[in-house]
Order: sequence, then structure tokens, then C-alpha cells
Amino acid sequence: MCVFPNIQYVNNFVPLQGNDGNELPPSPRAMFSLLINKGIVDVNFLNNINNMTQLEAEVFDLIDHYPENEASLERIFHLIQIWGGRTGRGIYVNQDFHWAEVVQVYEPFIELIRAFTSIDPLTINLAAGAVGAFHNDLHDIHYTGMGVAFITKHVRFWMHRNLPDDMLPIYGSTFSKHIMQKGRTAQQKDLLNYWKGMVAKAAQEHVSLSSLERQLFNYYK
Repeated sequence: MCVFPNIQYVNNFVPLQGNDGNELPPSPRAMFSLLINKGIVDVNFLNNINNMTQLEAEVFDLIDHYPENEASLERIFHLIQIWGGRTGRGIYVNQDFHWAEVVQVYEPFIELIRAFTSIDPLTINLAAGAVGAFHNDLHDIHYTGMGVAFITKHVRFWMHRNLPDDMLPIYGSTFSKHIMQKGRTAQQKDLLNYWKGMVAKAAQEHVSLSSLERQLFNYYK
């Protein structure tokens, strides 16, 4: 069961609080440094991206025009990982990272997610199943360290093209602890109920899923 704070909910997508300055916060910076040190990206990978608002906008733009823009799936993957911060480093440090292996399971996963055009019970069930399947597929090719929190970050971003106002929300530690009243580690078994609860709350408050998620994250940050 979801528990929500008694706040004034508004239907607008607000920026991440305190992340519109001239540099990324420490956690995304640490993830970027890790990728540089491992030779996965080069020092110019972020170009002129200087804060989280710009980073989020870059990912949205790449995804909204994919595949027509012939954007690199690998670039999008790493940008989302950097946006999520250093807690997602496991996939890079628990084993040698080879994109040619990861893309074999990542591409079919995101193709399913980016095809969704509505938020309904079928979509929610399919998306939750896809998160679990992707996690298992990664394990099958010997990649560990990517749990539901980071996989749902990818779900959220890849839904932006068709559902910018109703991307299924991330299920990370903040929402596991405060909304689901569970521990700080988000668990796959709670994902479906979390998404159902968030969809119901958005409908009750007459706000979009995207605005609901951001307001709750900023509130608990």
C-alpha cells in the first residue's frame, strides 16, 4: 500500500531542486569520472552539459528523435546511468563492461518500453514484467549490479517520446522508503503495486505521473 504526504499537488513538471547550476552534483560527477577512468567514455562525452536539467533535457531530446536521429544507444544508456548517479556503478565495476554484450538485451527491452502509448493495467503489467526480464537477461550474460531502481530510470526516460506527461515513475530508494514504507533497497516484488499506487494517486489529484513523481522526489530530498 502506498503512503503519500499531505501536500498541495500541482500539475506541472518542475526541475530537480538545486540542480540548475554550473556543474553536476557529486554523485553524477562520480559516475562520469568512473566511466572515464574505465575507458568507457572520453572526457568530452558530456559536451556542454553542465547540470542535471541540461542532462535530463539531452536524454529526452535523443530519445524523442530516436531512431530517426541515428543516436547511439550506448550514449543514451550511459547518459541515463550518469543522471542516476554512482549508486548505479555496479554494472560497470562488478565485471568488465562490454557494450556489445549489454546491447543484445538492452535493445529489445527498450523497444518494448518505447512502444507504450497509454497508461493502463496492461501497460503497467507489461512494463513490470519487462523490468524483471531485463534484470534476468543481464544476469544470464553475467552482468550484475543493476537493480530495479536503475532499470526503472531507463523505463522512465524511454517512455518520454509517447508519454511525456505520464512516464512510469522511477522506483528507487526514496520511493521504497517513503511511499511503499519498505527498506531503502527497492525490490522487484513491490514494483507493480508501487506503479499502481502512483497511477491511482495521480488520477486522484488530477496531476500527471511525471509531475507527481518529481514533486514527491523533491519533497523527500
